Amino acid sequence: MAPIFVGGRRILGSLSSAPTSGLAAGDEYYNTTENQKYIYNSASGSWRRIGGSSGIAQNDGDPFNDNSAIAAFRMNGNATTLSGTVYTGTLSGNNASSNFSTGGQFDQYFNANGGSQMTSNSTSIIPTGNYSLSFWYKSNNAGQANKRVLTVKGSTSTSGWNNYNNSMGFYTGGGVSSSSSAVASVGRVAEIPDATINNNVWHHIAHTISASNSWTIYLDGAAYSGAVSGEARSFNSGSRFAITTYDGGGSYNSICGIDQVRLFNRILTSAEILDLYNES
Repeated sequence: MAPIFVGGRRILGSLSSAPTSGLAAGDEYYNTTENQKYIYNSASGSWRRIGGSSGIAQNDGDPFNDNSAIAAFRMNGNATTLSGTVYTGTLSGNNASSNFSTGGQFDQYFNANGGSQMTSNSTSIIPTGNYSLSFWYKSNNAGQANKRVLTVKGSTSTSGWNNYNNSMGFYTGGGVSSSSSAVASVGRVAEIPDATINNNVWHHIAHTISASNSWTIYLDGAAYSGAVSGEARSFNSGSRFAITTYDGGGSYNSICGIDQVRLFNRILTSAEILDLYNES
């Protein structure tokens, strides 16, 4: 099939494998082996999976096919990352199968009871510049007071989510060079009210953050404003990546469900965030 052009984009047709030569930014083709559509990213020299009949699948460790996935946790009975990510291994903490329950957004989920948590201090899970985080969240516990949800300490910027003051807040701050130092300078920069987020419904939450601390948060596939200027917090002196905990103790642990956690080493586009929200 000869290439055709649509809106300036070259459509290469239906092929059984990815083309490897004569490629230009925006080229598209349909992979008949995977029943999946791809677009060519000239900056990374790779094909990015888009749309298609099945969309992003739960077991795709690197869903955009560009080596941008730092870690991806299905939370389907364990806390081991999917293959194809920079980080390889299993989160520490309450990672036994008994801490996972049925009824998640995708099969099972991590059922955090207020005293359970998972963390990692691996050097390979540390974002070193721009990064993005995506996860599914469910809780019917409104009014949780200073309870951590999910936090990331990068070398240039720190970010994360914490339940406080009848909302779930998004916090940012500077990065850290030492794995055993707390980030005392994170501040609440946005929030989602309890009535919207802690309402016993699964919600997709995502954020992107640059090395210079420019950020965007997303709720259920769409950018969400919610900007505020609020109180300061500190995030984890003992770990770089933490789910529902502060320093591995039980005093600041959220009661919630966490499912399908993904960490990327770049800023995802709004279309890519929507792809993750529509993950099948």
